[in-house]
Amino acid sequence: MNSKLKKKDKIINFRVSETQKDKIMQNAKQLNMSVGEYLIYLDEHRIINIIDGGKNLAKEVYMLNKNLSVLEKYPFVEVNQVRNLLSEYLMKLNQQMKG
Repeated sequence: MNSKLKKKDKIINFRVSETQKDKIMQNAKQLNMSVGEYLIYLDEHRIINIIDGGKNLAKEVYMLNKNLSVLEKYPFVEVNQVRNLLSEYLMKLNQQMKG
């Protein structure tokens, strides 16, 4: 059923920062939509992927970034070393996501 045909009699109030408010309002204006239309459009058209174990994934990505930062300091580091490090972390993440 199209959202324009549904009965709209509920109200949602929430707090945002001044910056967030300005951005939301600017985006809605650029699309010639009201803020409500814009937020409903986002709800209906954006996909959010929820990853189980997201905290562990974030930790692993952080560690990967930390290790790559260390390698960047050394100009003699081979690209293959970086690839191997990436492969090692990605395989570990893949195993964790499979459970």
